[in-house]
Amino acid sequence: MSFISELKRRNVFRVGIAYAVIGWLVLQLSDILISLLDLPDWIGRAVIFLLVIGFPLALLFAWAFELTPEGIKLDKKVDRAVTESRQYGRKLDYVIIGALVLALGYFVWERQNLTTTTTPIDRSIAVLPFVNRSAVAEQEWFVDGLTEEIINSLARAPDLQVTSSTSSFAFKDSSVDIRTISESLGVAHILEGSVRRSAETLRIAVQLIRARDGFNLWSATYDRTSEDVIVIQEEIAIEIANALKTAIDPEALAAMVSAGTHSVPAYEAYLKGLALRVNSIVSGEASLTMEAEGEFARAVTIDPEFSTAHYQRALFWLTQLYANHPTMLDVSGLTIDEIEKRFYDAIDQAIQHEDDDIVRASYRARRSWVDMNFRQALRQYNEYLELRPGDEEAIWDRFIVIRSLAMHDQAIKLALEVLDSDLQPGRVKYQALLAMLHTKDTDAIVSHAITMIDRAPDDIYLLYQAHKAFLWAMDVDAARDILPKILSSKFPEANKALAQLRQACAEKRNSDARRFHAETLENSDRLMVVWLAHRIIGEEDKAESLLREYDEQGNFHNLAGLLQRGEFDPTILPNFMARLAGQGIEDREIFDFPFRCNR
Repeated sequence: MSFISELKRRNVFRVGIAYAVIGWLVLQLSDILISLLDLPDWIGRAVIFLLVIGFPLALLFAWAFELTPEGIKLDKKVDRAVTESRQYGRKLDYVIIGALVLALGYFVWERQNLTTTTTPIDRSIAVLPFVNRSAVAEQEWFVDGLTEEIINSLARAPDLQVTSSTSSFAFKDSSVDIRTISESLGVAHILEGSVRRSAETLRIAVQLIRARDGFNLWSATYDRTSEDVIVIQEEIAIEIANALKTAIDPEALAAMVSAGTHSVPAYEAYLKGLALRVNSIVSGEASLTMEAEGEFARAVTIDPEFSTAHYQRALFWLTQLYANHPTMLDVSGLTIDEIEKRFYDAIDQAIQHEDDDIVRASYRARRSWVDMNFRQALRQYNEYLELRPGDEEAIWDRFIVIRSLAMHDQAIKLALEVLDSDLQPGRVKYQALLAMLHTKDTDAIVSHAITMIDRAPDDIYLLYQAHKAFLWAMDVDAARDILPKILSSKFPEANKALAQLRQACAEKRNSDARRFHAETLENSDRLMVVWLAHRIIGEEDKAESLLREYDEQGNFHNLAGLLQRGEFDPTILPNFMARLAGQGIEDREIFDFPFRCNR
């Protein structure tokens, strides 16, 4: 007990407590400064090392020395009566109390910060199109393709939100500042970079920027040979995922961002295909998708086991299977049977050569969907999304499958989850808004449509779907207000005429409706567009006749595209129903257009 008493007298316990509290505060402050100033990680480790080393030294100092009115003196030279007066011990008590108050204040601040900032937003990123610094302008395809592949790689991380390439490429060659871009895309981080490439050398400079304050969280410059492009792409994706503190372990992350080939020529052909495809979407030049397919075909010729390139080919042939859909164009000129064979060949090769079991599961789900085995596809998508919940393409596909099965309650439930999420308006939210059309809560339809327009007022695809949603809710005035933007856009003329047909019927302007009906048919011969035009104008016999023609021809893929529409009754088509036997397709509620002419 005499030793314990001596420790107390010499204030060793007080010094230890004060050191621990103040040391903890120093650690928190250093962590904030390291993140804010983008300092190297070794500084944090050095602070911890110094604090650990300093603790026993502080205790030894407290044992050996004493604070007196004349300054610090060795304890043995100080009058015991002075030290036992506790005068200087009380000063240490005040230091401890003050440090504890600061620690408590920091703890409260940190908790408040955690509850007001959601993790998905913290881990959201947009990859802007890299700038081509090469002497040769033709290298633009390589730069665009590399950007698209980095986007694809990051999107595989389950807890990252990655803006689609379509949204990112809208800012190509733009002078808009980082903060404005991040607000427009709804992301917390921006990745930008540049590429300089010659026959032998490759220089890629990238930086990850935190949008709210413009601080550089991570940057790197890669000076390698052109043969190192695959390794560089994978390293960039891994470094970004680590910088954003994703939950996935490094080994799994490395497997997810793998390019899927070791052949640089095959990879370059693949990158060119990606560049052609994304530029086709942005520019509206459908012919570029056929060129993209040619590059993907060249990639798998060089490396027949390049599963991702096989899958990209399958996606192209999928668009041709559904070429009568309003958003897809027939650029191949092949018959349905030929297109179907090419799709199955490509998707089967992708499944066969894919090493990642989870990715392979998504390929199988896509195959089941195209094969119109909707029940199996739904089960496969549900299983896949349990493992990769952030895959927007799979979420989109699952919506289509659920709506095709007329599972309206489930579709609406999922739609509300998506619409209330932090996702920026895009393909998934468009599907969610369409799923909402069959809810009886028309106020909810209007509310969600308005919210999405507020966040993306110039997104023409969103405006088109919102116009449709407003009319389903019979908010004719809201639909009329956004129609001029649709009509002044580069949207297909048939879709513009169809929007005007909807509006005219909702406003009971029958003569105008007949004119817009004629314009719709004049500008398109696609099944969905023509069928919708006949239904909306009230020509039920012509709409049914058109469907029977497709049924007799065995053109089931385009009929399957109508299944997700609640107004479509497949039971009048015997051949199509035989193809869908056993999936409960016949037991479905059929909806009518609330704005249809001649009701």
